[in-house]
Amino acid sequence: MIKSFIILLIVFLGDQAISPVKDCEVLLETISGTYDGDCKKGLAEGTGTAKGIDTYIGEFKKGLPEGQGRYIWKNGDYFSGDFVKGVKEGYGEMKMKREGQKDSLLAGYWIKDIFVGASNLPYRESHSSNIKSVMIEEITENGSEIMIVYARNKQSVVADGLRLVSDQEVKPLSEFEYTVLRKLDFPFTGAKLDFRSQAPVGSAILEYHVEFDIFKKARWLITIEVY
Repeated sequence: MIKSFIILLIVFLGDQAISPVKDCEVLLETISGTYDGDCKKGLAEGTGTAKGIDTYIGEFKKGLPEGQGRYIWKNGDYFSGDFVKGVKEGYGEMKMKREGQKDSLLAGYWIKDIFVGASNLPYRESHSSNIKSVMIEEITENGSEIMIVYARNKQSVVADGLRLVSDQEVKPLSEFEYTVLRKLDFPFTGAKLDFRSQAPVGSAILEYHVEFDIFKKARWLITIEVY
């Protein structure tokens, strides 16, 4: 009797060891239909495949894509690369189908799900030709603001007619030689800054234009050097 019980117990435990884990949850809604893979404490953890509206094959952590993986949209577009907490973060390649044309390939770095280009800098900028340089510096990781200063030959200049638009509503605090943007949500993207300043010689008023995106939450200093 005891021998039969031990045999049954071994069979039961063996079945438990090799059976796939049920009710293993994927927290990203677009791929949360079915899951086949490693599991920990009821969440996808390790490597696996999750299918929903879209499909993800790769590494998971705490129910979300994290590490190396491939995300495939329902239309066949895909991204292969690095993920953190369910979003693209780091290097990767995205292939997009274009009807009647060759597929488009986008390769480079992503920060918080936003493509930032071939460089992994946490910011990018462009400016009009009458601006000598735009320097973007991280002052401290603690904070969520941007200070913009205006200079010519390393001396402060007065910026008039300031106009700033971005993907989020902000109220710039301006004091002629500088502008402060406080209590920002990062990534801070789509910023377009226009201002005017008197020419160094004569009475002409020059107009300037700068565009920038900053992806990392921190306290930043932007120095705009004009001609």
